[in-house]
Amino acid sequence: MSFRIPSGTRRFLIASLISLVSITSLIIGGASASRKTAPLLNQQSTHTGMKQLGPDALLVTFTNATAITINNPVSVPPSAAANPYPSNIVVSGLVGTITDVNVRLNNVTEPRASDLDVLLVGPQGQKFVVTSDAGGNTSVITNVTATFDSQSATVFGDSGGTGWGAAGSSVSSRPANYSGLTDTWPAPAPAGPYQHPVDGDMGASGTATFDSVFDGADPNGTWSLYVVDDSISGTAGTIAGGWSLEITAVNLAATSTTLTSSVNPTFTAAPNGQTTLTATVMSGGSKGRIHG
Repeated sequence: MSFRIPSGTRRFLIASLISLVSITSLIIGGASASRKTAPLLNQQSTHTGMKQLGPDALLVTFTNATAITINNPVSVPPSAAANPYPSNIVVSGLVGTITDVNVRLNNVTEPRASDLDVLLVGPQGQKFVVTSDAGGNTSVITNVTATFDSQSATVFGDSGGTGWGAAGSSVSSRPANYSGLTDTWPAPAPAGPYQHPVDGDMGASGTATFDSVFDGADPNGTWSLYVVDDSISGTAGTIAGGWSLEITAVNLAATSTTLTSSVNPTFTAAPNGQTTLTATVMSGGSKGRIHG
């Protein structure tokens, strides 16, 4: 699926998604467009935004708005898999490589924040723990939308630390894990080892960020979110608005450089025994010159 963008702006092939695909906001140079196709599968995936960040960078937001039910386990282990499990977004036709990834959980309600464990699996099999046991045993999450961003200024704490925020709020946190290396996700989630975030109680064991795990990779393929409840709290939760995936991709055009000099240069003639060199750099059809 592709859209024609106003002249002077690079044309991009918009990612096509399995499921009900709707482009609800397309923002480039002030232009907007919308389009919808027929539903294909029962999980709704929506392309909710695209923004040009520069001549070669594009920020695209995808949302799978199907509600995720967080089931309460009967016994632990194993952790209880959510429904659907996993929740998928399939990306295709996006040009360039990844320079940034963020994950947003929309309208989360969970009676005990520390029960919630979330694993993101990328198209090439990357396995990154987005959040685990963050927020503490006494923290209740009520209709909170949380964006996990490795560049966020804040991070959810453990018991007694920074919680998920007030009911109905929108918050941001760096990924965090407060359960050491003990987390597991039942099949069909891939087995460990997993990439664990820097923040949490893992000390030197947690060294990963969204950037270190996904930057430089091809964004196209299936992105899977595996959500589990790892403790018996007696009440199920929900991610009522599903989840969103923000991808920044950069497509750098190839460059070529031609070096020329003044006619019949000499290092002994006037003026001052100098010659002039001109470097012509071509990038994406645009020309620039450097004189020296």
